[in-house]
Amino acid sequence: MESLSIWHWLIVIGFCVLTIYPYVRIIKRTGHSGWWVLTGLCPS
Repeated sequence: MESLSIWHWLIVIGFCVLTIYPYVRIIKRTGHSGWWVLTGLCPS
């Protein structure tokens, strides 16, 4: 299996940022810290 190049990693990171950013905006609008988005990544 080949390793991923830097371009693949940049695309993955960009996709993650574009996915998480709207959630951070919504949480900040409710008066909470945007860091609470990270709790959504933890399984319950």
